[in-house]
Amino acid sequence: MREALGTDPDLVLLFCAAEYDAREVLAGLYERLAPQVRVVGCSSCAEINSEEATSGSVTAMGLLLGDLVATVVHASDEHHDSAAIGRRLGAALAPVGASLVILFVDGIVLNSTPLLAGIQSVLGASAPIVGGVAADALTFTRTEEYMDREVLSGAAVALALSGPLEIRTIVAGGWQPLGSDRVITRASDSKTIAELDGTPALSVYQHYLGELGRDLDNAGLEFPIGVMAPSEGDAAQGERFIRAVQGATADGRGVRVSGDIVEGSRVRIMHASRDALIASAAAGGELGRRAFHPPEAALIFDCAGRKVVLGSRYQDELRAAFAVLPAALPKIGFFTYGELAPHAGRTIHHDETFTAVLLRTKNDAQGM
Repeated sequence: MREALGTDPDLVLLFCAAEYDAREVLAGLYERLAPQVRVVGCSSCAEINSEEATSGSVTAMGLLLGDLVATVVHASDEHHDSAAIGRRLGAALAPVGASLVILFVDGIVLNSTPLLAGIQSVLGASAPIVGGVAADALTFTRTEEYMDREVLSGAAVALALSGPLEIRTIVAGGWQPLGSDRVITRASDSKTIAELDGTPALSVYQHYLGELGRDLDNAGLEFPIGVMAPSEGDAAQGERFIRAVQGATADGRGVRVSGDIVEGSRVRIMHASRDALIASAAAGGELGRRAFHPPEAALIFDCAGRKVVLGSRYQDELRAAFAVLPAALPKIGFFTYGELAPHAGRTIHHDETFTAVLLRTKNDAQGM
């Protein structure tokens, strides 16, 4: 990075495979970097660089910020109170007037939905927030978040960029509905659908999937739930976000999902071919390129669930998206346990979604 930039970067984004000792990685970085360099990032399921995705790697990007100012904060709570953590992050960031907040949230003990709500309660519902939920190697045992020389777990780390920055976000799914809309008539908690149209949710789900519904470990990723906001919600009519099915409840009647849902929401079971997932990422990249030219950097937050569904073709998704973006565009990102990006004007937690953020400084005299 120092050789390419001609100097120490101001900021380093770092994504590290969970199998490595992140403390040793950070110690190695700081052996070569000036002590004032800020480092933020998290553990990952797989890492994304400017050319491809890699598994079992350490991937970093150095940035010269020019007229931008970086503020890095973190918060945790012994009770894992995600909403309280969000409010603390929001209070810490409120004075800086962020043009963009990049957020990395623990993927095991925290819930990014109330955490986002906590931040937004301070910064406003439309606060520009993007990011990803930290991941491990699909063992769901421990994820880590990085702030300078610190390796945290059970925390959220936020990077605020203040100053002349423009951004465009890409949110691509590629999922298509099966059957008709259903209503969540009972949710036993924020991540458990107990009943759909008054019928046990598991029986409705398995009705559509047949024999495939017996193996929810695989089917839950290939046939996720598309959630629509209740009529009084703020989502636009017809817009959906995705929740992966993680398994059945202990009583064999409900289904557990990967992100928060709301009783009264309309849902559909979704499915997509591998070609459709790849095409959606390419279409999202093309829309971003047309609306925002020229970008100076891209941050990629892709779901580990999509990687599982795509199998050996997960590289094809990135190749398709990268093919429509400028060839020399610097890119970095990771495969997440959830993507944080705007939906109907407000940042929410997504699942099984390809998201990207294109950035450029308004003053072209000094880029990133």
